[in-house]
Amino acid sequence: METKTMYAVEHYYTDDRRTYDIFETLCEAESFTSDKNNWDKNHFPLFIFKADFNLELIYQEDNGNWNYEDFSDTILGNYRKIKQMDNIN
Repeated sequence: METKTMYAVEHYYTDDRRTYDIFETLCEAESFTSDKNNWDKNHFPLFIFKADFNLELIYQEDNGNWNYEDFSDTILGNYRKIKQMDNIN
C-alpha cells in the first residue's frame, strides 16, 4: 500500500466526539490550531500528530484542503505525537 506522511490535529467536542484534520506540513497544522475561529469552549484542539496515511483513503478537495475516509486502515503507521495542546480528563 502506498502511504503519504501527513500531520493531523486531533480535536475534541464536549459531547465526547473526537476527530482530526490532516495537513501536508507541520506549519499548516500549527496554523490551524492557532486560528481562534476554529475553536470555542465546547470544541478545542488536543494535539498534533504525524503519521503515514493510506494514500488510497486520503484526498485533496477542490478548495485544496485534505480530507480522508475514516476506516481502520486510514492510518498505517509511524504514528507520533508532535505537540500537546490540551488534555481531557
